[in-house]
Amino acid sequence: MSSHDAALAPMSAPVVSEDSGALNSPSAPGVYGISVFELDGNAVPFNFTAPPTVTLSATDWFSVYNKTLSPSLALANITSVGFRLDGTGSNEDIFQPGSKINDELSAWSFTSGGAPDKGDLVNSMGAIAVHPGTLTETLAYLGLSRTDNSGSTSYGFWLLQPSVVMSGGQLFISGTNTLATHKVNDLLVLSDFSNGGSVDRIQLYRWNGTGTTSLFDLNGVNIADCRNAPADPIGCGRSNTVPISVTWPYYNKGEPGFTSTVPIGQFFETGINLTRILGGNQGCYSSLVAFSSASFSDSSSLKDSVLASLQTCAQIEMVKSATPQSKEGDVITYTITMSNPGATLMRLQTFSDTLVGNLTNLVTSTTACGVLTPFETCSFNYGYTVPAGAFANTNPITNVAFAVYVPPSGQQFSQTLASDVNVVELFKPGIAVTKSGPTYAVPGQLVTYTFSVQNTSQVKVGAAITTAPALVFTTTADGIVVTGGIVDSVLGNLSAPAAAAGCDMLSHGETCMFEVPTTYNSLGLLTNTVVFTYHPA
Repeated sequence: MSSHDAALAPMSAPVVSEDSGALNSPSAPGVYGISVFELDGNAVPFNFTAPPTVTLSATDWFSVYNKTLSPSLALANITSVGFRLDGTGSNEDIFQPGSKINDELSAWSFTSGGAPDKGDLVNSMGAIAVHPGTLTETLAYLGLSRTDNSGSTSYGFWLLQPSVVMSGGQLFISGTNTLATHKVNDLLVLSDFSNGGSVDRIQLYRWNGTGTTSLFDLNGVNIADCRNAPADPIGCGRSNTVPISVTWPYYNKGEPGFTSTVPIGQFFETGINLTRILGGNQGCYSSLVAFSSASFSDSSSLKDSVLASLQTCAQIEMVKSATPQSKEGDVITYTITMSNPGATLMRLQTFSDTLVGNLTNLVTSTTACGVLTPFETCSFNYGYTVPAGAFANTNPITNVAFAVYVPPSGQQFSQTLASDVNVVELFKPGIAVTKSGPTYAVPGQLVTYTFSVQNTSQVKVGAAITTAPALVFTTTADGIVVTGGIVDSVLGNLSAPAAAAGCDMLSHGETCMFEVPTTYNSLGLLTNTVVFTYHPA
């Protein structure tokens, strides 16, 4: 079997426009359907001008197909796209007789062959977006084209939570030898549209564990067709009422080779609000199966299929940071930044750290990271006190943070795991002090004391950071000013002359010297002691 798959990729923020769908000449927009993406019965963005001058003012299937060819292309408010071409002739992935829409996935079987013209699909495509008004709702745009508009055939889509691949005539979980099965809350979209391009009915179902449960029935052209649907509907669809141009390879019944023109009624697109349809049952969807069927029923026999990748959730991103060096007794403050680049609201299920344990309650009760809406970023901090003996025994301090987020359904197979590792090197601060002066003097004699101090801090042999921090008299720790300096039991506070000599800051390994003169007035043995107090910068 052969087919052509286009990779899906992330994108970015919102545009709203619709057009009438006239061949090669979009007219003024009629705003209907669901915003962000054009549901206008054609594949070309409104205000599109053919090359060499290309102007795009809205997102349509032209843009989706281009993004699969150029993944760096940014589309407004779209988080992922999927596009796949079916095989041609006798080289298509078609269903074996007996496969039905509401069967378990493991009961589906496929073969290589040619689908009947009226049920022959050319491609499957999809785009996922964030509702620009609420910024919390997930929108799915699904589309297909077919080779013939005669006879009675229905079409639809399964949005599956598992990522699946076709192999040996069956569906498997990607990267495994496990047969794919439905997951609770997989979503079924059935469409009924006429040869003239009117969309008469859209039915929505979810998989309940053993079969399909009806969610919504958009029955009637005044509800289901985007031209007549109310503003911001839960869902609607469009077919093409005039021939339209497409940029992907399209083949039509009775025409040799590929063409760029799709006849009336052979193109279908729909937009649905996953959040409003599924509510707390919304999961993370990874695969899109477009299909044709014998009739408009969830138990109908299946004919042709096109499998594409389409992600409604994105991998939650985590960045963990801390100061690169610390020492025994200090508190390492870790900063966690979480981001949701996807189109689905995600809830924190667990957060843990290999050093400090389970922090789920802390995160959900005191931070904004318990729930991440689409495109949202949040941050929080927590601390870890470096224990005594760590310099010799657990140096560097290495720990990993893990976060598990789930969609509104809370289902484990829809979870997304984020993690990040952080390494903090430990140093051992130290100084070496030398004080010298005359061994004897007579009263009234001027004597000079010489002081020498060296930063002898240590780092672990082979450490990534090969130098310890500088040492200073005064520093700020956790917002508190900490003051040190030099005090001699006889000469008093020597911080000023030491600072004048540059001894108020010592880089790793640096030595500094200064002298202090004084008059000897003692009548006997004079013993004095000097204390140097430094802090890491």
